[in-house]
Amino acid sequence: GFETTLVSGGTSIPGFDPGASHFEQLSPTRATDKFFKVLVDAQDQQIDDTWKAARRDALLDIYHRTAPDIILIEMYPFGRRQMRFEIEPLIEAAGNTPAPRPLIVSSVRDILVEPGKPERVDEMVDRMVHSGLHEQDEAWYVSAQAKVGRALFLALRDAQKLEGSARGARAGA
Repeated sequence: GFETTLVSGGTSIPGFDPGASHFEQLSPTRATDKFFKVLVDAQDQQIDDTWKAARRDALLDIYHRTAPDIILIEMYPFGRRQMRFEIEPLIEAAGNTPAPRPLIVSSVRDILVEPGKPERVDEMVDRMVHSGLHEQDEAWYVSAQAKVGRALFLALRDAQKLEGSARGARAGA
């Protein structure tokens, strides 16, 4: 067998049973709308840098106490960019762990939804490169879905650039 620690950063769910998993609840946050621009705490107050630092530190404390073999992160680096204040330090801590480093896996359910803002694609690709999902160090950040997502976002970015070049050429003609 193996031990599982589930870390949640959302609001509590009445009746939730983590089963045999050890459950860790971070200070909860939620988005105020579907665009995830504004995050609020349990008292519906907009979170600030002090709140973010405390939550980041709590997550890193859990990481160091549990010394996981695998870290499963939902959506990042393809989404959850508003949570990078805690996810990037976690990935950095995992990357700085002496061998064997934990395997970091991205769970990506909704990557086929094209971002509303074209510049978000470049941001996602940049986060992949800077958070370990790249060819040189792929062994520690792997997921078939993440590899597919990476390929899709690179293709989408390239298509957007080609489309922009074509528009520019037509405008200049």
